[in-house]
Amino acid sequence: MPIQAHHRSPEAAAKQFRRTITDVLRCITEAYVDISEQEAASGEITALTLGGGLPVRLDLPTPHSRLSLSVTINYRVISEAAGWRVHTEKYFYTLDDGTNEIIAFHWDPTNVEVRYPHLHLAYASGVQHPVLQTAHIPTGRVLIEDVIWLTIREFQVECLNRDAEHNHRVCRRRLRTARKIFGELQSWGATAGDVL
Repeated sequence: MPIQAHHRSPEAAAKQFRRTITDVLRCITEAYVDISEQEAASGEITALTLGGGLPVRLDLPTPHSRLSLSVTINYRVISEAAGWRVHTEKYFYTLDDGTNEIIAFHWDPTNVEVRYPHLHLAYASGVQHPVLQTAHIPTGRVLIEDVIWLTIREFQVECLNRDAEHNHRVCRRRLRTARKIFGELQSWGATAGDVL
């Protein structure tokens, strides 16, 4: 089924959102993507989480290394002249080493102290400067597709298909398709551009 930007019903918009996010996460994990399509159809803010909101371990090429991913995206289904679509309300993406946070990307415009999208470089990232360990470093909007690509490219997370070269091409295509749809719908924020 082709991905479309607007839908005839709020349930269809929520279902497509889940399918798109699940598809891109399938590049690196088989963990369940949790979402309530009926709740989303109510117009209330709804959460999409990976693995029930708990960190999900990712496959790395070295068995003694550990990397886990946590994903929470709060969104609302909204009505526009062209139909129904998903609007992101806030997001939290975190990479950790199984014990300590390494890097986290946050955006929560309801947080009166830090309304802008930002990242945290935690102790496990190796950053030694105490200011940077607690800083809210501005990023602009970060998409889950960008975080997935970061795990593959920089952390060498193994793609689910062991034919890495083929699967990297498949994942890049999935991530590009999802970013294209997002680009058609985004209502704010710059993205990382053509990193894929």
